[in-house]
Amino acid sequence: MQTPCFHLTQHLSRLASLLALAISPLLAHAAEPALDLAATGWELVAVQSMDDSRFAPAANDKGRYKMVFNDDGSVAVEAGCNRATTSLQPLLPPRLRFTEIAGTRAKCPPPSVSERFLQQLSWVRSYVTRDGHLYLATAADASILEFRPLTGEGVSARIAGLSIASDNVDTVRATVLAQAMNIFAREQGIDASDAEVEALLEIMEREQRAALGDDYTDGSELSPRERGELAAMRYGMANALIRNWKINAALHAKYGGRLIYQQFGPEPVDAYVALLREQENKGALQLLDEGLVAPFWSYFADENRHDVMPPGGEDERNAFSSPPWQAQAQ
Repeated sequence: MQTPCFHLTQHLSRLASLLALAISPLLAHAAEPALDLAATGWELVAVQSMDDSRFAPAANDKGRYKMVFNDDGSVAVEAGCNRATTSLQPLLPPRLRFTEIAGTRAKCPPPSVSERFLQQLSWVRSYVTRDGHLYLATAADASILEFRPLTGEGVSARIAGLSIASDNVDTVRATVLAQAMNIFAREQGIDASDAEVEALLEIMEREQRAALGDDYTDGSELSPRERGELAAMRYGMANALIRNWKINAALHAKYGGRLIYQQFGPEPVDAYVALLREQENKGALQLLDEGLVAPFWSYFADENRHDVMPPGGEDERNAFSSPPWQAQAQ
């Protein structure tokens, strides 16, 4: 007998495999309103509890309580004299939960808060970012863990105060670009409306029915909680796709330049460079690892890595003429 969890997994798998069929154009750098924590690094500021108690690293112990979210979903933790690793469970933002935290459990000398810090991490259930800081909330909001962006060793780049902790140039580039696009979207007031999201969800539903045929299911076999999770995932997916399409269209309209073919739709590669250079000139973008600077920028200029649309051709002229929430509804 198939369990509800099995059915939910089937739904999620089908949705992922149907994206290329359901929506065109898709965008490779899908931007989410919630910060993607991958490749970011953070340093503990303090832990505040509901009973008004608060603990923080002592002056001579600061800088020794850190978290680095790797792009493979693993998380490296430094807790005073202890080191630990964990992974993120596959949850939709702003939900966040760690798998079992494994590492050393040494008794660090006073005034260490290592044991209390690691204990709090095991109860984390959600996150939010505000004014450049990361806040992790434990179950029932019993405690709030506040972090500032990591500084010093291990930080390869910074974008608008966000610390990127990775030595992989592709990861650094993708993270920097996603943040720059989010900044641009906020400045331009770009977002997806509920009506646009609902229109795209209808298209996705029709495409799913057509692709699955007799295997299609409306989700009635799922529990209410699972149906809610599935609906939230679908809504977030559609919202991100629409928002990102608008960002890329606006970037191309503002900066012009070459468009390149990508599996999920056109990308304004020269507009990306203009946007990033603009952030660099403002001081918002800093590439701190000198070894990453040349390959970071060469990706955009290397035509051997891109399939460029013919300048002035029909594909370029029509690249952003059909919004994804309208094009396939016709």
